[in-house]
Amino acid sequence: MSWTLLFPAGSICVALLALSLGLRLVERELILLRVSLRRSGAVAVAAHDLQRAARRVQARSIEMHLDARRRVRRPWRSRSHRDVR
Repeated sequence: MSWTLLFPAGSICVALLALSLGLRLVERELILLRVSLRRSGAVAVAAHDLQRAARRVQARSIEMHLDARRRVRRPWRSRSHRDVR
């Protein structure tokens, strides 16, 4: 076997090993990206739910505040209840 044939065969093997290593690194990065996207999606859903709950609490707070103001406020007395002097 000639040395001239071994050199190209060796370089092809090295290139295939480098390609295999590169593909594994890309696969690992894609897995990490998928996990990150899944986490950020879960965070987005949780943030949306939290905002919705905050809006409901705010609306309920406004209702309770208005109800308390109505209860505290004394009703206007009509003229028939006033002392006439």
